[in-house]
Amino acid sequence: MDEIKRIKAFKNKKQFREITNCLYNILCVKNADQAYKFWNSFMVECGLEIYYKKLGLNNKKIITKITDNVNLERLSNHPMKMNISDLKSIFHGFE
Repeated sequence: MDEIKRIKAFKNKKQFREITNCLYNILCVKNADQAYKFWNSFMVECGLEIYYKKLGLNNKKIITKITDNVNLERLSNHPMKMNISDLKSIFHGFE
């Protein structure tokens, strides 16, 4: 699912901007790129691994087991509409 379709999952673009701006304010950043860099730096400062591959989560069988056990109903409060395929792509995007 591309980003435009995900944004359309919101009631409107104004709602999307309000939510992202709220997150940016909480993180004290101005945009998504800065938020990404901030979060990665925060994880490293906390001594947490940011690369799934280093955690052994690069095996398709393990990723499938994890993503197939996600409760999509509980995930419905996530700001962007997601499905199992989207979740799997998250793991592959950070290998």
